[in-house]
Amino acid sequence: MIDPKLQRIELESQIEELKNNLPAHSIPPAMIMRLEELEDKLTRLQDEFQGENHAAAKSCD
Repeated sequence: MIDPKLQRIELESQIEELKNNLPAHSIPPAMIMRLEELEDKLTRLQDEFQGENHAAAKSCD
């Protein structure tokens, strides 16, 4: 399994690269779909990471 921190960095890099390559006009639907897919993956990863941190904090109480 890939380290979540590395996975987050990779997703953020892919999102930034895709945004930098978006044309100013007539953005192809495939690029929009890919951007949304990457952003959704990043959101899910962040939610999972926050959930793990929250669970770990409770176990320390």
